[in-house]
Amino acid sequence: MKHYGSARGRGASRLQSIHRPIRPIHRHIALAASLAFAPLAFSHGAWAQTSSQQGDVALSPTQVSAERAPENGAGPVDGIVAKRSTTGTKTDTPLIENPQSVSVIPKEMIQDLGAQSVSQAMRYSAGVLPDNAGFETRFDWINIRGFSASTLGLFMDGTRLQSATEFQLDPYGLERIEILRGPSSVLYGQNTPGGLINMVTKKPLETPLHEIQLSAGSFKNKQAAFDFSGPLDADGKVLYRLVGLFRDSNTQVDYTPNDRIYIAPSLTWKASDKTTITFEASYQRDKLGFGQFLPASGTVLPNPNGQIPVGRFVGDPNYDNIKREQVFAGYQLEHRFNDQVTFKQAARYSYFDYKVDTDAYGLGFAPGSTRLINRLPFADYRQTDVLTIDNQLQTKFTTGPLSHVALFGFDYYYYNEHRSMRQGVASAANQLDIFSPNYGAAVFGLTRQALDNDSRFTQGGLYFQDQIKYEKWLLTLGVRQDWVAQNVYNRLTNRSSNQSDQQATYRAGLTYLFDMGLAPYFSYSESFQPNIGVDRLGNQFNPSKGKQYEIGVKYQPKGYNSFITLSLFDIRMTNVLTPDPVNTAFSTTTGEQHSKGFELEAVGEVTDNLKVIGSYTNTNITNSKTTDPTLLGKVPPQQPRTAAALWADYTFHAGVLKGFGFNGGIRYVGPTFIDATNTAGQAPSRTLVDLGLHYQLDKHWRFQLDGSNIFDKTYVVCVTTAQCAYGARRTILGTARYSW
Repeated sequence: MKHYGSARGRGASRLQSIHRPIRPIHRHIALAASLAFAPLAFSHGAWAQTSSQQGDVALSPTQVSAERAPENGAGPVDGIVAKRSTTGTKTDTPLIENPQSVSVIPKEMIQDLGAQSVSQAMRYSAGVLPDNAGFETRFDWINIRGFSASTLGLFMDGTRLQSATEFQLDPYGLERIEILRGPSSVLYGQNTPGGLINMVTKKPLETPLHEIQLSAGSFKNKQAAFDFSGPLDADGKVLYRLVGLFRDSNTQVDYTPNDRIYIAPSLTWKASDKTTITFEASYQRDKLGFGQFLPASGTVLPNPNGQIPVGRFVGDPNYDNIKREQVFAGYQLEHRFNDQVTFKQAARYSYFDYKVDTDAYGLGFAPGSTRLINRLPFADYRQTDVLTIDNQLQTKFTTGPLSHVALFGFDYYYYNEHRSMRQGVASAANQLDIFSPNYGAAVFGLTRQALDNDSRFTQGGLYFQDQIKYEKWLLTLGVRQDWVAQNVYNRLTNRSSNQSDQQATYRAGLTYLFDMGLAPYFSYSESFQPNIGVDRLGNQFNPSKGKQYEIGVKYQPKGYNSFITLSLFDIRMTNVLTPDPVNTAFSTTTGEQHSKGFELEAVGEVTDNLKVIGSYTNTNITNSKTTDPTLLGKVPPQQPRTAAALWADYTFHAGVLKGFGFNGGIRYVGPTFIDATNTAGQAPSRTLVDLGLHYQLDKHWRFQLDGSNIFDKTYVVCVTTAQCAYGARRTILGTARYSW
């Protein structure tokens, strides 16, 4: 196992509301290819190119003799180029054989990028729009192919992490982050059609690892972390890992902290040659700040009083307070009956405690004013218990000339939450002069109990998948049946409501594997998500459904440490809630959203010294059907049509500069609409630059300096004209790491 740091190469529209949390609740790239990426050939990683007068590219790959350890689809990656994954199929499958677009962000890439959140780690991935709510510390707001992945699209070690925007994982505790694009319900149950993100936690290692690091940077950020692992006995049958992080930090917004305590122990017991079980637990406590909702006028649109300062705090420092506690405890069991049959079981209990007291919910300017904003004081308390379990039986067999990897599975998800919300009144006494705030003068009375619910949500899914190989052809087939139920008890009215759904989903994909490492593929996949509530006739809503057709090509040159994916997709999401034209107080499931586009992503180690990541995204999503004519054909806010990113790192392994390295990246995000009707204008495009330096002093010490948005570009993301947020400002972080 290679320690990181060793020298490399040495051997809000109505339609949008469906993407927000259904809060069940009690505790218990044609353009890019021509510009940069597609013509590149890689080797262990070597890319070499020479351009003709017409712009054609002649390839001259350079072979490198370095040996790499075999990769496990859920384990560590040697370098930044992953070749295998379990997320796309729930089996350990080469990425090139998966008939959907999948990206893997290994631990080394997370560290190279200096990522302080899961969102930041995905800034250079295709099809993904991280930080789509501007600067935010509470949650990871992420879109995939135009659809939100922040509510039903976040998974931890292959099982659902949440059913509402609640939990947040620290990237330091992760071994890899995997992005599966497109509908994924066949393997994972209810899901939005854009895709999902699977965060794989660090597991115990056979090779000893000891690491301590200290960091400091912008906004008085002070951070310490450690990662210890290895065998506990002489035979190596009991392995441990202990990961921890402590952070004390302010942020770019006044009076807004970003403090964290995180500790994650785990233990692996190799009970026999056939049976292994890993026990995992973690505890995390955060002190955070609420998102700052600012008006469009004064941020992205002109205001006669000037520009609202980027660090402006909308709440009140004497009142605002956000605390989060989250606990995970579970295990992962694997038993091999023989070389053909393997049983796996993953189970996890999660607990979440969230307390918010804030006056920071901005409601836009008061009527007739361009200075005073209305604020709504409120308190939001949640206690949540989640239980997930996934049982898998994998068999390998042949039928004549066909070889099969068949997967039979049943998973279960239980979510139990108590949520209480109290609110005040957006009165004149609680208004704030956004250009000259006078904190402490507001009247905070929480005058009413807005919500007091116990919610219980369950989902059980029975699924089957067969990966069939014939010579160079690979056919992937999948089917699943889900049963979903929800009960909500309203403590205020002493009434309960119940809802249940059943849904079958399907998936099929065909791949052809050329000897040269080229793999064209075609796939069809489906997703579903329940729509909670009833129509004006009292009938339960049908679930929303997603259907995707994807065609693409993956390229993994033989003997070269690189991977390129080019994909074209067409997604339709039907049964979307839209206003009932007979009575607009109710909704009807006649809406539709249509997303289509293409993506290009390349990652490779060009030489022993040079690593490169690049992506280009073109996404065209619109409301293709709705009863509201003001929304028909419109693009949802926050979603750009195009995005592109390129990052490279160069490290010296010999000579006077031995151990020294530097990197840089550029990220482009196209313009986005300010409101759902696309009538208020657009937030301009943004081009952001990241820079970094690092120095490997010896086998123990590594020093790293990372700068994000180094030129301090000011940009804005809006959901409505009353709810805009500034993006992340320039952030510098220096880290000293000692390994032994």
